Amino acid sequence: MMFAHTIMEPISTYSEARLEGTRTLTLFADKVVVKANVSLSADSLSTVDLKNLNPAPDSMRYRNPIFMKSFWCIGVGIFGLVFFIDSFWTKQWVPPVFFSLIAVGLGGLALTFRKLEVIRFKNDAGFIVLDVVRSGKDAARMDEFVGLVITQIQAARASVSAGSL
Repeated sequence: MMFAHTIMEPISTYSEARLEGTRTLTLFADKVVVKANVSLSADSLSTVDLKNLNPAPDSMRYRNPIFMKSFWCIGVGIFGLVFFIDSFWTKQWVPPVFFSLIAVGLGGLALTFRKLEVIRFKNDAGFIVLDVVRSGKDAARMDEFVGLVITQIQAARASVSAGSL
């Protein structure tokens, strides 16, 4: 008995790079495979079936969560310098600790100040299933990749509805 094997070639690949890690999205005719590497944390591989996605994505712009944490570092650093200046100023380690917090906070603000553009695809139930973020070396190709994803979603949904007739 002979089996016919078909190798699905990727239509397109899009790479994202952000502070917290990288993702590679590979588009096939019927799915998107998302390979993620979160810095110092975890690796993941997930598959999103295109026939269940809505071809009209939402878009949003947001700042990295590190942005607000950086404000907290600056605030704690300033509070510490002001509050402990009289009682602990004679301790050599106190000012450098709080100045370090302020410096880390300023660095975090500088690295995450720019808002990121995200295109979000929902499934038929309305849950967000796939995000495509404009970041990294392929940022200029995001619109092209999203257009290809929309085209493949429409083709996948058409083939499902044609098969059900």
